[in-house]
Amino acid sequence: MTIGKADLSKADIGVIAALFVGVLSAASLAFIKLCPSAAFVYALAAFVGSVFIAYSYHFFLRTPKQTKYGVSSPKMLACIIGLSAIGAILLEVFTLWGAPLSTPLELSDWSKRRILIFFVAISGCMIVHVSNSYAAVPKIGPSGHSYQRSIGKLFAYSIPGVTLMTLFVAIIGLVPSYFVSKIIGVVAGRLTYLLICFFLVGVGAFFYFWKKGRVELFFLSSCLLLGSFLVFIAPPVTAISWDDEIHYDRALGLSYLGHSEYSYADQLLVTKPWAAVNLDHELLYESVDEVAEAGASAEQSGEYMEQPSFASPISKSSLTTVSTFGYVPSAIGLWVARVFHVPILVSFMFGKMGNLISYAVVIAFAIRIIPTKKLSMMLIGLLPTSIFLASNYSYDPVVTSFLMLAAALVVREISRPLERLTIKSLLKIVTALFLGLAPKAIYFPVIGLLLLMPRAKFSSRTAYKRYIGFVVAFGLVMVLSFVLPMLFSADAQAGDARGGSDVSASGQIAYILSHPLDYAYTLINFILGYISPVNSDMYSLSFSYMGVSLPAVLQWSSALPFTVLIVGSLIDSPKTKTFGLSLCGRLWVLTIVASSIALVCTALYVSFTSVGSNTIAGCQARYLTPLLLYAALLAPSFSTGGIQISNSGKLIKEESTTRITMLFLTSIMIFFSAACSYYFIVLW
Repeated sequence: MTIGKADLSKADIGVIAALFVGVLSAASLAFIKLCPSAAFVYALAAFVGSVFIAYSYHFFLRTPKQTKYGVSSPKMLACIIGLSAIGAILLEVFTLWGAPLSTPLELSDWSKRRILIFFVAISGCMIVHVSNSYAAVPKIGPSGHSYQRSIGKLFAYSIPGVTLMTLFVAIIGLVPSYFVSKIIGVVAGRLTYLLICFFLVGVGAFFYFWKKGRVELFFLSSCLLLGSFLVFIAPPVTAISWDDEIHYDRALGLSYLGHSEYSYADQLLVTKPWAAVNLDHELLYESVDEVAEAGASAEQSGEYMEQPSFASPISKSSLTTVSTFGYVPSAIGLWVARVFHVPILVSFMFGKMGNLISYAVVIAFAIRIIPTKKLSMMLIGLLPTSIFLASNYSYDPVVTSFLMLAAALVVREISRPLERLTIKSLLKIVTALFLGLAPKAIYFPVIGLLLLMPRAKFSSRTAYKRYIGFVVAFGLVMVLSFVLPMLFSADAQAGDARGGSDVSASGQIAYILSHPLDYAYTLINFILGYISPVNSDMYSLSFSYMGVSLPAVLQWSSALPFTVLIVGSLIDSPKTKTFGLSLCGRLWVLTIVASSIALVCTALYVSFTSVGSNTIAGCQARYLTPLLLYAALLAPSFSTGGIQISNSGKLIKEESTTRITMLFLTSIMIFFSAACSYYFIVLW
């Protein structure tokens, strides 16, 4: 169905109107009874639920359609509801099986809220899958026989298959490194595993990139291997990455979906006494044994504590916020670890691995579908700091990966100006944008990329106006997600306590409004240094508390990753002649990037900087990473032969010059990731 067309009857309109009134009533009640952030989440959930109900009513009851599973009908909807209910109950059983204090044999331990969330998630996924499926049409070969790919090839050259295969060989690679560490020493064992991962990256480069030309699979295998080294070899405790103790606490609470159960070992991971003031390297490694002993003691004695509300177990901060979506990958990893009853340190690694897999898979899909800037996307995804964050507890990888996926979806639509924009395609873009903006809605200007959609993609002028109205409304919703808590929350108005006693968000806003020119000077002066190539190593090579700069002998190369990004954006020419930004389009993208940077800096000035300061505190360079792909769209393209891509995203033809250039630039980035891992992890 294209934008502007809908076959709605009066009954359909009546159902939609009733649901809309219900959503408004629920939102008003939630805003009165709850805090603004929680009210926003409940109102958003009510709206999305209403959309699903209306869509299900229309798809299964009003307009039957042919799908891969038969004709949509009330019977099919009943089957989906039944299977979703069974799946929700099974997930609840597994949750209670993994919980240390609860058991599925006690009905009092069962959580209605958890079952409802599981049911909604499963039914939503099933409805989306069924509605997107069509009757399977077999491919006919030259001889007239139907053609199907072998299971082996499908596994070896698909994103899920490569993910499983890469993780398997990464785990197997731990065996020789373990024996080396026992015979020679710990450092030798770490180096052995790094070399094994580096060798496997080379194997992936040969098979996936050089022989098959599957850029996304080469990225996927490389990212998972380099990230696996950081997950398995770095100390399995907090105080490794920025604010990882906060992210772990919230991911742990989310993994229970309410009524968390935690031990003294979890408290240690959140309070991190080995980094109370500054990170103590000796205490950090000693803490690994302390956490392991605390976890083992809790398992034997059953000494666990409970947090009955939907909040992080240790800090007690509410999880009923939009930003909680950023912790889903890590929470899934922790949930799986509990099901298998693994020790606390292994469970901690599971959570980090969940984050890494999500990051790698989402960007791999983005690389596959984008018709241009594939090299730029791969280089950004392989930045050492990006992989480091993806291998730890953080929601930055979720922001970066889904904003890159959203950009890929938009660019693909722009490159097809003669094809109508369908509601299905628009919902995919909006979903990716929402998941990317939920943890950090301050990047909301990137929604403006949707305004570059050609008018030819719409059936009428009215349809185009509706589309613009929808984009503006979506932007306002994301703005409200962080503005409402600031306006109505006393904690938000006070600012971040980590910035010092002079921090006051309300006072800082008053200062900006009363001294706009002074603040403009402070902002511009800070941004010029913030985006300087001289400081690019802070978002490309920094490993947070493990180290922020290479040794003196390699300082000359600190800006090399930035140079590689620039060169990659220049030679990564558009692969479809229909894609290309006009001068006005490039100026608009520049405005999006510049305004996003200014808003990020302003947010830290308000929440983390003392009132009236002439600089901006707490604005770390890693906040630029989600905007790098958008900046790459500004770069002019110089073709070196190029890659021709089919609509399915698979490579058809590739010039050897471009292939060698892409492999060379990617190898530089991979080398820096390995070098940082060696210097900051192996030798640390």
